[in-house]
Amino acid sequence: MLKKNWHFLLLLFLCLDIAYSFCQHFHVALDGDLPNIILPSEQYQPLMEDPFALSVLIENKSYASPNRYFAHWFTTQYFRNIPHLLQNIFSPIDSVYLASAIIKTFIQFFLIALLSIFITNKNKLTDKSFLIVAVLLTPLFQNSGYYQYMGVIDKATTYTLFYAFPLSLFLVFFLPFYKKLYFKVDVKLSWWRKIILGLLTIYLSLNGPLIPPMVLLSIAIFFSVQVWKIFKTEEEKSLLKMGNFFFEKIGKQTFFFFLLFSFFSIYSFYIGLNTLEGVNLSISIIERYQKVPMGIFNMLTQKLGFPILIMMILINIYLMRKQSASTERKRIFLFLQYLSVFAIIYILLLPLGGYREYRPNIIRRDTFLPITLLLFYTYGMTSFYLIRHLLPRYKKWYVLGLVVISFNFMMVDSPDFENNKCERDALEKISNSSESVIKLDNDCLIMTWIKVKDPEFTETNSQVLQMWNIIEKPTLYYQE
Repeated sequence: MLKKNWHFLLLLFLCLDIAYSFCQHFHVALDGDLPNIILPSEQYQPLMEDPFALSVLIENKSYASPNRYFAHWFTTQYFRNIPHLLQNIFSPIDSVYLASAIIKTFIQFFLIALLSIFITNKNKLTDKSFLIVAVLLTPLFQNSGYYQYMGVIDKATTYTLFYAFPLSLFLVFFLPFYKKLYFKVDVKLSWWRKIILGLLTIYLSLNGPLIPPMVLLSIAIFFSVQVWKIFKTEEEKSLLKMGNFFFEKIGKQTFFFFLLFSFFSIYSFYIGLNTLEGVNLSISIIERYQKVPMGIFNMLTQKLGFPILIMMILINIYLMRKQSASTERKRIFLFLQYLSVFAIIYILLLPLGGYREYRPNIIRRDTFLPITLLLFYTYGMTSFYLIRHLLPRYKKWYVLGLVVISFNFMMVDSPDFENNKCERDALEKISNSSESVIKLDNDCLIMTWIKVKDPEFTETNSQVLQMWNIIEKPTLYYQE
């Protein structure tokens, strides 16, 4: 019985790990950007009144984050509605932390599932191949331990919604085209899926500065590869004939959606030039590029997470080269070459995105997130190949090695269930107070990025707390 249904143990492990992650997310403090986005504050009013940034295009106006409307819109709608829904069962304070934990846990599982589908071409939760890869990937999602450098689900909910969430939708968009390219599966898009893909081109393009360059880079690499293949195989090199082969090879449907996404991405990049955020913190492009090597060095050396992951990938590639030549192995190596080109160009483009003082070396876990997911994908893809192709006498030792690596990642991902206790206690005090201004005797941050010495600084926070039913009347707070 167990021999036949062993994969249900993997499913149980996956569910338990996701449940553990939910507990971790539930005990994380709220970030300082959340109140300003939810209200929204005066800083983001122009953005919310002009979804498609037409005032930037027509009148050349400048304001904060003109190409981030849908990131702000989703965050606003979610945190204005879900806590109220949860308050039918839970207290107002609990409802906010639960809402944050729910969306983080969903995005974490969504990314694990998407990466597993990309690797196995299986989309059933009970499929053995899907579960093997999902269980391999799950420990890599660090919410403590190696989080500081390889964290995917950010402790700050706004960063999770502004980076990890759109990246998951980016994968959703490219999934049918990836299946056609990699697995040679011709996915026929129904009319409703075409509508969803069309809407995603707009939604993701106006979701921040990260997705548009990724889209343009991915599509440019894809088109370049197709052109090069045609150039190598066709004897007649006339532009007309090569153009006809190009359209026949990629298909009208793929060409249309890639062109549409490229158009909106270029538009997003253009209007993003008029942002007011970070203008006074700008440094020269040369100085930004000089900071990149230190950023990469810190990412790869400050914690063991990335070195262990990269070491395993290199071992996997070495072992794969020892295997007999096959079409699948050749396809994996070729695709990894394309991903390497993407990663290198992406890193070289990062300094052009501006400078923020909280990212002193340009590269941080949020801007590095696409590369992190590529490393997860590579680890999952190469490990899954070896599990299926190693000889039995070697496979058991290899699988044992994977178990040891996974166990290490799980052990360092400590609970940290006290992370938001100080903030929760402060919110309880604010909620139970009858005063209009409260002095808080603690050192923790309460929905801010810095300690608050001026009560007026918390006016926006007070309005959001009222919105969440945590307080009944305006209440400001400060700390010494």
